[in-house]
Amino acid sequence: MQTELDSVNEAGTFKVVSRSELAKGTVIVPLTWSYKMRKDDANVMYQRKARLCVRGDMQKSTMTSDECYSPTSDQISIRVLLSVAAALDLDIFQLDVHSAYLQADMDDHDVYCYFPPGFAGTYGDSTMSVLKLLKPLYGSKNSGALWYRTLRKYLVDVLKFTCCTADQGLFRFKGKIVDPVSGVKHQVTILSGWFVDDAAVATDNEEAWNIIRDLLGDKFTLSSHGKIKQFLGGTVIQDREAGTVKLSLESYIEAMTVKFKIDTVSLEKNFNEKRGNVTRLLPGEQRLQSRAYTGDPGVSEQEKALYHQGVGTLNFLGIFARPDICYGVSVLASFVQDPSTVHLRAFYHLMGYCWITKGDVLTYRRGPAEFKWKLAKHDIGPNEECGFGDSSFADCFETRRSQTGVILMLNGAAAAWKSVRQPVCALSTCEAECYALAELARIALFVRKVLIFFKVSKDDRPIKYGEDNAACVTFVQSDKLTSRVRWFDVCLYRLRDLDRERRLVCVKVDTRHQLSDPLTKSLVPDEQRQHRLAILGLADWAPLLPEKAKRTGEEKSSKKLKV
Repeated sequence: MQTELDSVNEAGTFKVVSRSELAKGTVIVPLTWSYKMRKDDANVMYQRKARLCVRGDMQKSTMTSDECYSPTSDQISIRVLLSVAAALDLDIFQLDVHSAYLQADMDDHDVYCYFPPGFAGTYGDSTMSVLKLLKPLYGSKNSGALWYRTLRKYLVDVLKFTCCTADQGLFRFKGKIVDPVSGVKHQVTILSGWFVDDAAVATDNEEAWNIIRDLLGDKFTLSSHGKIKQFLGGTVIQDREAGTVKLSLESYIEAMTVKFKIDTVSLEKNFNEKRGNVTRLLPGEQRLQSRAYTGDPGVSEQEKALYHQGVGTLNFLGIFARPDICYGVSVLASFVQDPSTVHLRAFYHLMGYCWITKGDVLTYRRGPAEFKWKLAKHDIGPNEECGFGDSSFADCFETRRSQTGVILMLNGAAAAWKSVRQPVCALSTCEAECYALAELARIALFVRKVLIFFKVSKDDRPIKYGEDNAACVTFVQSDKLTSRVRWFDVCLYRLRDLDRERRLVCVKVDTRHQLSDPLTKSLVPDEQRQHRLAILGLADWAPLLPEKAKRTGEEKSSKKLKV
């Protein structure tokens, strides 16, 4: 706490002001302390950190939403950055700005605070004086916006980076940089994604990056830099020789099992796939229902709170690096208001599934040397997107709405995905599938803009996506209007426009090759494992389940001998 307070004072964050100088009705907001323990790859704590924050929830201000807007890189963009780095064999570095908010300047909105808890005597008599903020402090309404404006202004105006319009947390530099010592010019490409004060940087010239990093260090205080290891709670492992970049949350899963007291010994005994006891994503053959339909006993308030925390913990895991559990998390999240004992058992089952499969991580690859990247008869090259869209039909017992499952593959593994209940009730499988494809199109077009910004793709190359519903494929590729599809929503007709413009191309695939299947339903164990490995880039995903090969003459003769 003292270290944090010294850092705050060194930055000139506060000015002591007499209470008599304040205008009538001036709001004085309290300060609070936030505590965090940092852990390494082995889940061992190596640092305790305290942060002084403003109670922004008690801050009354006339600031507009634009004044408080602070963009950060989307998680999809970060995964696309890692995927592109793997495909182009780029070095990946990380950057952390120490006390980032304190390195920006306040605007004309004055903020007054009480003295910090535990250090009231440091600034004088707390009954006669208050503190005026001269630097944005964590927690205030517009502190994030002020930091982003400072960072962007320096990157764009001084270092000549280009900011992405689709994701304003992405910055690109492509050109020459002069070494201030030797005067040598270095040609370099730098791709960076910023999440508040943390950055992931991919570059093809380490020497040039070191020059730019030093220029950043002249402006901001950098607390850590070097080859990327930990980023946004995940572990990034780059193997230049193998041409892979892995995004792992294994330590997060281990911490999760400790927090919720999961018996890992029993899990190894009951669910270990190496011993043949493969598991489903959710337990049982029947779909989960609410207590209003089943009459299952409820849970205690303590168990309900644990269920809420657990679903939130699993949600981060599914959103960040484990698309194979997104359907299970989506189902469990629909019962958070009134969970039953059945739902609680399903929650622990999904926790066990994550523990057993914790070693399966997202793996992006440099090229299709080892794995075949193919969609039906179409070859998929490096830095080329390939989508899959699927939907269940009326599987929600209460609303009869369908589940959308979409996934976008890039360089051998999933870069974007989504599993969510559809907002409307579809009257046919064709309509439900079209709603899923509309969601896939939205995600695919965003990823295409990011790839174009990174200068690894062109807008004239169509995005191919697989669909296993013949009626849906016919609807997208045809201009005919039948009574069954005449009333479809406007967004569904947008699919036709994209198909005519050759921006998105729908390809009919077999149901066994539908990669987004586990995002719409709980598959049988063998299929769940095959889909998981394919989605994470650990196995061949075309074809996912090979068709039965024609028997050779030798096989036929052996078959006859068996008979």
